[in-house]
Amino acid sequence: PVVPGGEGPFLVCADLVQDMLLRIKEETGVPVLCLDAQELPFRDRCFDLIWCGLLADHIPSVREWIQELCRVLKPGGR
Repeated sequence: PVVPGGEGPFLVCADLVQDMLLRIKEETGVPVLCLDAQELPFRDRCFDLIWCGLLADHIPSVREWIQELCRVLKPGGR
C-alpha cells in the first residue's frame, strides 16, 4: 500500500523500532511510521527533502536504499 499524499508541508518520522517511534510521537506529536527504509510506501517523487540519521550502517544494501530514496525524492529535492 502507498501512503496517500496531501497538499502542503508534511513531516513524517519513520523507523523499524516501534519503541523509538512511540517515544518520538509522545515527545513531538510528529506522525510516525514503522517501515523498512528499503521499501518506502510513498508514491514516486513526493518528498522535497529526505533526512536520514544514523541509518546507513544498518542497511544491508546501501545501493538499493539510495535508489529507493531517489525514487521518492522530487527532482531538485535534497
